[in-house]
Amino acid sequence: MEKQEEIVEEIDLTLSKYKEETVDALAVEDVVENIPRVNCPEKIIFCIDLSKEMEDVTFRSRSGDPFSTLSLIKRAVKIFIHSKHKINKHHQYSLMVLADEALWMCEFSSDPEVLITIIQHFQVLDIKPTKFDLSTIFNNILQREPVPEVEGDDQILPPPYVIRIIFIYGRSEVKFHSSNYESVRPFQNCPYFFFDSLYIHQPADEENKLLKCHEIFQDICNLDVNGLNYVFEVSKNPTKIYNHMAQLLAHPLQRPLQKDACYKIGWPIDVQVAVNTAEVA
Repeated sequence: MEKQEEIVEEIDLTLSKYKEETVDALAVEDVVENIPRVNCPEKIIFCIDLSKEMEDVTFRSRSGDPFSTLSLIKRAVKIFIHSKHKINKHHQYSLMVLADEALWMCEFSSDPEVLITIIQHFQVLDIKPTKFDLSTIFNNILQREPVPEVEGDDQILPPPYVIRIIFIYGRSEVKFHSSNYESVRPFQNCPYFFFDSLYIHQPADEENKLLKCHEIFQDICNLDVNGLNYVFEVSKNPTKIYNHMAQLLAHPLQRPLQKDACYKIGWPIDVQVAVNTAEVA
């Protein structure tokens, strides 16, 4: 039993290392956006997976209490919406659920309780999806919300709003595909659109499962063509779900690249060295 746990731990560490290398490779040094970094209204769309796997009890608290993935996501999203609403009451939220395709569940609303009430009633699907068409997410948005544009100098004037997807995908062995690439193009070329992702998978205790998780995570990372999105991965630590959702609170126009983000209390080493040098001078 102890040997199996050691193997699982080693595989999880390998996937985490792969995640960091992949995100670093995407978030290149020369990514510079000459747009105003302001806290303009966000239109945030939660895309929550309701596949059968989301009800599996793969998380445990420090005291040993069991939790399903969906129950943790419900709590984390609730905290996120309340916190985001306190930062800026003009932000709006909407919902899609993921089955074989994305289904639009709620129109945009700035009232947190509207979405939270719907989310609390979410239940997993009775069937286990074997596929997911990612392009249906973009099709749904195009039918309801125009891509934000700026009339005038976009280096001075802020956009009327930004669109951000928070893609919560919980399938360890089901890769997604896109049946309509044309629906994706308007968003890839828009500097006011962001596709943040939280990939939740079962602990990879076998080599073939690890390989599949690698492939799915790589596909998610490849969606970030500019290195400006945030991509996270969780397998068995419930605290990480809350931590990652907290890291997504920052406005996408104001946050640093993911590889440059620092969440520790105190000065980063390079900043502290610069301060000390300035004081000596």
